[in-house]
Amino acid sequence: MKRLAPPTLAIFLVTFTALIHSAATQQSFLVQPSSITKVAGSDATFTCSVQDKEGTLSWSKDGGTISTNGNSRLSIVGDTANGVYNLQISTVLSSDEGTYVCTVAAAGTSTEIISTGATLTVSTQQAFQTTPEDVTATVGDTVSLTCSVSDKEGSLTWLKGTTVISSETTILVSDTRISIVDGGNSGVQYDLQITNSEVDDTGEYKCAVTSVTSTGQEAIESDVAQVTVSEPIVQRFTTEPSSTQADVDNMATLYCVVENLEGNVLWYKDNQAISENREITIGNNNLAIVGDEAAGEYNLRVLVAEEDDEGTYYCKCTAAGGSTEITSSVAFLDINSEGQRLTMTPVSTQARVSATVTLYCQVVNQNGNLLWLQDGKTISNNREVNAEYTSTGFSLIGNETLGEYFLQIEDVSLDDAATYICAVTGTPSTSATAQLEVLEAVAPDTGSPQCYLPSNELAEGVDIMLICSSQGGDPEPTLVWSNGAEDLQGVELDAAFGIRLGLPLTLGPEIQGNTYTCTSNHVTYTELQTCVIGPLVINLIPRILIDVEPSVLEVIEGQQSEFRCNATGDPPVTGYMWYYSETKINTTDRRFEHDEGNTVLRIVSAEKSMDNSKIRCEAKNGIDTQSATASIKIVDPALNEDDTLSFRFLAAVVALIGGIILTAIIIAIVIYRVYKKRRDEDDDDDDDDTDDDDNDDDTAHVISKDAHVSGSGKKGLVVPPHAGPGVLNSANYFANGKANKKGRSLPPIQNGHSGPPLNLDHFEVVYETHSKKKRARGGHKKKKSRIIKHNVVDPVNDRRKDRHASETDGRRSRSHDRKERERDRDDKRSRSESSRRTRDSKSRSRRDDEMELDRYDDDRRRSDRRERRDDDDRRPRSRSEGRHSSRRDDREDDRYESKSRDRHRTKSASGDRHRSRDREDSGDRSGHRTKKV
Repeated sequence: MKRLAPPTLAIFLVTFTALIHSAATQQSFLVQPSSITKVAGSDATFTCSVQDKEGTLSWSKDGGTISTNGNSRLSIVGDTANGVYNLQISTVLSSDEGTYVCTVAAAGTSTEIISTGATLTVSTQQAFQTTPEDVTATVGDTVSLTCSVSDKEGSLTWLKGTTVISSETTILVSDTRISIVDGGNSGVQYDLQITNSEVDDTGEYKCAVTSVTSTGQEAIESDVAQVTVSEPIVQRFTTEPSSTQADVDNMATLYCVVENLEGNVLWYKDNQAISENREITIGNNNLAIVGDEAAGEYNLRVLVAEEDDEGTYYCKCTAAGGSTEITSSVAFLDINSEGQRLTMTPVSTQARVSATVTLYCQVVNQNGNLLWLQDGKTISNNREVNAEYTSTGFSLIGNETLGEYFLQIEDVSLDDAATYICAVTGTPSTSATAQLEVLEAVAPDTGSPQCYLPSNELAEGVDIMLICSSQGGDPEPTLVWSNGAEDLQGVELDAAFGIRLGLPLTLGPEIQGNTYTCTSNHVTYTELQTCVIGPLVINLIPRILIDVEPSVLEVIEGQQSEFRCNATGDPPVTGYMWYYSETKINTTDRRFEHDEGNTVLRIVSAEKSMDNSKIRCEAKNGIDTQSATASIKIVDPALNEDDTLSFRFLAAVVALIGGIILTAIIIAIVIYRVYKKRRDEDDDDDDDDTDDDDNDDDTAHVISKDAHVSGSGKKGLVVPPHAGPGVLNSANYFANGKANKKGRSLPPIQNGHSGPPLNLDHFEVVYETHSKKKRARGGHKKKKSRIIKHNVVDPVNDRRKDRHASETDGRRSRSHDRKERERDRDDKRSRSESSRRTRDSKSRSRRDDEMELDRYDDDRRRSDRRERRDDDDRRPRSRSEGRHSSRRDDREDDRYESKSRDRHRTKSASGDRHRSRDREDSGDRSGHRTKKV
């Protein structure tokens, strides 16, 4: 029989765990990751914050777990002590695209939690497709500068120098000639177009795209394109030769500068051509054409002056293109061969109002006085300057020993425009004349000056350059940086046009919040012009350490409790501020009280609505601000902490007892059912002891009262002989047992005896039947034994009696075997016919048939006995052989009739008891007969 597995401890563990788990706090997400877009090469950060974290936190990408070990681009950043486990990816690659999930494994009393998926999209860095190029145009032409950008995310601007002209498609200057043209490719192409161009449109142009911090896009800037707009091309002289004096063996230069040259430049001496363009045509190696040809300079230089070089000189430009022939003024070259002489003479020049001008004059072998004259009025005598000129900015500079008398005029005004003469008295006297032309000052461009702050992040320790730029203006304006308290030393920067002044700074706490002003001063200004940068907001290195205790405050509803804010800083913390659910807690809020310099926040009376609320403490020290967060948990007033622990312990004990009781009940049920099943099987065995003979083992035991001999055997019992007289050794066949189902008698008894049986010897024979019954549902076989009959053997009877009994029993046994076979056939036929009837009629019919068969058997047995008596009467007998007693036959008949009635009653009772079992069996079973001896 297969035993049922007893219940395990699993039922108790499940019940106990469920009770404990229901009272525990579950871990949960405060902040979950969100989808982001980043440019390749930039950094990306996914946020993940967990409250009441118990399990292990891990990150996964597209369903696969990722590890920060061995990957320098991946790292976990944030305050892990407060449950912040942000995933940072440095230098994002396209392969980093995917869905990222933050997972906290189950642990303690918390189940596993999984965040929502966050997608990382990697975009391409914005870049120029086309950039502006240099353009040369004539006044009235249309100027176009191209600029197109791929993957553009920032704002595109056009700049002329440092002046912003446009932003996206909006023109920021008041000039209707300027526009942005997209060429049908909106969002990508931003061409700058200037119609009806003017000379003032000349300058450096570039386009730039701002950075986008959120996606990691970096700012880009195109190369500078030079735009040149000029008047219609007409050649003209900008500088013409003037009369000069040169000493013998000294160098002399006659100047000729041409603008928009189209023809050829020729020099003439005494009306004879001596050069063409850069070549001297008369074969005089003492002459040369010098100067910047690109600038139109065709100056005639006498390398070593001689008396033959003295004469009249002029330059001429031949007609070409749209230009006519032009001729310069005539200049006389005077060669001084002896005495004092001027080795350096002033040159005619132009200057703007407020500019500084220097006129040069040098004398050698001086024997007289050197004078400077303005329109014939003496300015100076040797090194002494008249007082009226000193007050207006006139002075003499240079090395007196070398004969240098340089006239310097500061802050030139329109009144300073005049003819200036440098003259030397004595023998021989000499002089040189120069013309000073003073021009009106030109004001700087509108909007100047402009201040620029670098686009990179302002972080502590970073070196930056503030830039102040002014465009236009003649003379140039003066730029000065200041911080409101004092002027600061700036650095002049290179500029294509205009001026730029930089202010280098190293960012630190001492300049946090400072404002810087650039002031521009120009002669045309009636008031100073300024631009301002600031106040500066610098990302300082944190100098405040702060935390709030406790991080989770458990308070019973209606009771008081408090938070404490602990903060240290350098410099020291100067103030604290408390926030409830990100709302500032004011003194008018009756739910809270402040204490100990605002470092303690007391909850006056805890409310249910405060459960899971956030409290934040903010600390400041002037250069830094830091904050820390804690949470409130409202506890049921009926259960304080000790009560909660007691309740949980009691719940655990109850769960344990309940599990034990439930286990005992299940075990009792199993035992009862096993017992009941075995009892039913025992009843079946008692009622069904007539199975096939192949499954029956019959055993007989012989007990000797005098010799004390016993033994057992199967299909015939043999008693081992004992030594000495009185031991049985002759066969004595006992055959008055009942025939079994197969028609075979119970095993005979063989008694060993060394001589004739003694009158006093007797034996008791005990027969047992061993029935092996197959279980109805295919179980194991079992063996059941019981005592059937006790028989006493009296060995005093003689052989004649034994032989007679043996012959009689043999005939009876054969007759019984034949009748049993016939009875079995009749029983099978009866059962087959009964199976086709209804169950009720089947049972009744079976009992009737069996009673009929029993009566038939009784009649046949009586007939057989009569035949045997007749045979016995006819058989000859010896004298010593007694006559067979009819009384014995009568006793046998009575015994068979009694057994027949018992069998009939047993069949009736067994049929009723097993009728329900017959419905389940595959074949009909006959009534059970009890085997008796």
